[in-house]
Amino acid sequence: FNRLDVGHLREEGIQDRTKLVNNFAANAMVSDQTQVSVYHGIKYVETDFEGARADSVTQLVGGEVRHDLSPKVDLGFQTTWASGSASSTSAWSYGPSVGVTPKENIWVSVGWNVAGFDDEDFEAARYKQQGPYLKLRAKFDQNTAKGLLKSLGLGAE
Repeated sequence: FNRLDVGHLREEGIQDRTKLVNNFAANAMVSDQTQVSVYHGIKYVETDFEGARADSVTQLVGGEVRHDLSPKVDLGFQTTWASGSASSTSAWSYGPSVGVTPKENIWVSVGWNVAGFDDEDFEAARYKQQGPYLKLRAKFDQNTAKGLLKSLGLGAE
């Protein structure tokens, strides 16, 4: 999966900022019980603030491994590294998680990042802040929609 976001902010006479953010993610099943995900994000920001011009590049690289303990329970571990040219610093995020599938097409995960960082442009792609987090995923397709409508009494028999 790949996603490119382009943004521009102009405050007349104060600030003119252009931002390009690209996020790439790939998943692979390496065995019947183990899935590996890798991702890369890159952000370029160019700012003109009251006549002073600056630009920066931030990169994010990470991965996650998930292993099924049973058809309904899995364990995972993620790690992410980010580095920016503007501040010449880098940051890490890493930690374990436990996932549960209470019903078909629904998955809930609880995790804890031992270390973490914030970056609003990469937030949509990954959970990187330090501390606990909760993920919920639900698969919706034509059969799920039909079943939901039928259970609400709105679908055709």
